[in-house]
Amino acid sequence: MTKPENNKIVDLASKQKGPRRQIEPRFEKLLQSCRQITMNHTAEMLTNLFNNIDDAFFAAADQAETNSIQTIFFDAMRELRMQRASIERAFHQHLAQHFENHLYGPQNQNSNGFEDITADQLNLVQQEEFEQTVLLTSIASRAVAKNNEALYSLSQRFALLLKAERLPIEKIPFAPVSIAECFAKAISVVALNKRIKKALFELFELYVMSELATVYEALNDRLIEADILPNIRYSKVKSTITSRGQSSSQPQNQPTAKQAETESAPLTTKVSAPTSPQTTADSEPGYSESTADPSQKAATLFNAIHDLLADYRDIFSGTSHPVDGLSTPQLATGSAVNRPFRSIHQFNADVDNNTPDYSTTDVVDALNTLQNHAQRPLTEPFPKEQVVNELKEELVATLSQGHEHAQPIASNDADIIDLVGMLFDFILDEQTLPDKAKVILSHLHTPYLKLALMDKALFTLHTHPARRLLNTMAQAAIDWVENNEDSHGVIDKIQFTVRTILNEFNTDIEFFELLFQEFDQFIKQLERQAEIIERRTVEAEKGHDRLQAAKEEAKQVIQQAIASFKFKVPQPIHHFLFSLWHEVLVFHYLRKDDKHSEWQKAQDLAHELLWSISPKLTPGDKNLLRQSQPHLINELRQFILALGGHQESYIKEAMRPLVSCQRAALNAIEEEVIHSPPSTATKSAQEKEEDITKHEEAKTSSAAVAPQDTSDDISDPEAVEAIEQSLSLKEKLSKIDYGTWFSFKVQDDWIRLKLSWYSNTTFHYMFVDSSGHKTMVKTLSELVEDFQSNKADFYTLPAKTPLMDRALEKIHSFLKRLSRPKKSKE
Repeated sequence: MTKPENNKIVDLASKQKGPRRQIEPRFEKLLQSCRQITMNHTAEMLTNLFNNIDDAFFAAADQAETNSIQTIFFDAMRELRMQRASIERAFHQHLAQHFENHLYGPQNQNSNGFEDITADQLNLVQQEEFEQTVLLTSIASRAVAKNNEALYSLSQRFALLLKAERLPIEKIPFAPVSIAECFAKAISVVALNKRIKKALFELFELYVMSELATVYEALNDRLIEADILPNIRYSKVKSTITSRGQSSSQPQNQPTAKQAETESAPLTTKVSAPTSPQTTADSEPGYSESTADPSQKAATLFNAIHDLLADYRDIFSGTSHPVDGLSTPQLATGSAVNRPFRSIHQFNADVDNNTPDYSTTDVVDALNTLQNHAQRPLTEPFPKEQVVNELKEELVATLSQGHEHAQPIASNDADIIDLVGMLFDFILDEQTLPDKAKVILSHLHTPYLKLALMDKALFTLHTHPARRLLNTMAQAAIDWVENNEDSHGVIDKIQFTVRTILNEFNTDIEFFELLFQEFDQFIKQLERQAEIIERRTVEAEKGHDRLQAAKEEAKQVIQQAIASFKFKVPQPIHHFLFSLWHEVLVFHYLRKDDKHSEWQKAQDLAHELLWSISPKLTPGDKNLLRQSQPHLINELRQFILALGGHQESYIKEAMRPLVSCQRAALNAIEEEVIHSPPSTATKSAQEKEEDITKHEEAKTSSAAVAPQDTSDDISDPEAVEAIEQSLSLKEKLSKIDYGTWFSFKVQDDWIRLKLSWYSNTTFHYMFVDSSGHKTMVKTLSELVEDFQSNKADFYTLPAKTPLMDRALEKIHSFLKRLSRPKKSKE
């Protein structure tokens, strides 16, 4: 166990080698106060952490599987109590150093620790460090998701202080990743079991990382007090990124020229689709599934939906129609509610037809009112889904306020309201979406309805930022949230984005572009991390597999050498060969290549050693042994020294029995020679049976496996068929490609896993989850058994058709089904 080199907190004014950033003198005192605020808060959090370690470890010890694991927790409690002061001091030293490096020193571009390594370099220590890095990254990512708003504000304010054009969240002083790294370095002064470290990191997340909101709030308050961007808001783009044609000085609640033009255009004017070479004068009007150009297809589909909505406006005005395929009997909250489709006309039926229609501006203003009522803190979860019919009812009630008489909603706006309602009914019914995501995304109904009234391109333009954002969030939930369990912070990120839209979106359509870029970057980082984790996991498994192959090969070399020895091998020599020399053989097997002769030399030395202890009955043999013995002992000693890790005294003690056996060989007498029994020269029946068992998987995984003739042994045709199906399945699984997805039943839940690697040495299949972590390892026989007992199956990933595309297709199909009764009556 080592201790920190010094126990003084590093002063920000201390000198550091290398280029240093120049900080304005007026900001130095402010930065010092920010450091002190963070130190004080984290000190309290760390104290709370250590005060709760004993209780947490006692509970873990009570649930320990074995006495040895229980002892590990008790020993860790005692050790952490003894080293508490050193850990706390080291943590604050590293935190202060991080602060100085971020402010004055060069930025570390490789702080994520995801550099490439090879299988040979991936030893046990590196694997543990890698697993720790992954754990810390996950902890930091969750903290960022929970404090995104505060961190965003800090990044803007520190960028101003440091004269940086842009400061990513991970590069601001006291970012979550920095705090996590500091704690990892602090506890490294204590030798802790891997399981203890993991438990300690979980407690660190509970008592420190989850409480960072107080730190970032205090830092923002201090900077606001110093007049550093006091009015900054998360939606800072509103002053710089505006809708085309809008002046930066134009009031935000005033529609832009483009929006005014869009609002004034009646929906009865169809959206023109881009011309396509495939479109001819003889083409049938309406929607065509075979439209080649996505933009043309979207515009054509929207026009077809518009026509159907207009044709059946009178139907929607009269009767409540359940939407087949767009209603869910069971909501995420657990209440059994049926959601039939009801047109906005049904909520707005009791109006005087002689009164003028509500204008689009009236509807947008009412939606603004509803959106303002829905504004909450960014981290507050949504308690339940937003029901489409309830929103329509609230919209009509809000519109009627301030008007003496109820007025009708213009048909064009009513069609858009119904279309957007169908879209969000589809979201609530989408089976591939996790329930948590449905609840959150349903609250986009109000802002997206407002957007659709202002900009019809939401339905016709695939690259529309709001459309891309909705599609990306839905696909992320499908890809990354397993059984409604969010281990990657995706649900938190979706909630943050939706809350931001509800709190900030007014009329700036391009506001969605910023949110899309930010969310897309978040998902790309997850994908990159998963790719790296999977690659490193496979590399680690390959290294482990190669080690197993080396051990097996070394064992066979020794067994063959002993089998060819004509005399009984003394116990000390047997022990030497299967312990120390086995290590030597493994070491050189892992390093061997075409030009490497040490592997062969190590094998030869095993045979020479056995020869040296065989009885020497002739003068010539005795002289040869006397001459070669010093050289042989020295060669053996040098090979063991090359391993490293063995002290000279240990090696000398290990060599002493060898020398004694060689002396006995020189003094051998013919009558005393004991030959090896015949059974040792060849494998016993038991050994053969073990070999057959060990290589059973290799035989069954061969592509050349063919059903055997079992008609003489089994008369039951069903049993014969079951065996043939099993062999067929084994053959199919033995040829399966890497990257194939499977679904496995674990307890009562089904999980999807990807085949990432197959070992030709151990004949095991390794499966990883969506984040790249090793989750399951099975033999071929176990895999076949799972298939036959319906606990496993192949999994086909859903086609990644964008959510809005699927929704509009289904809405179009529903409206076409409504047309059939009408045509039959005609």
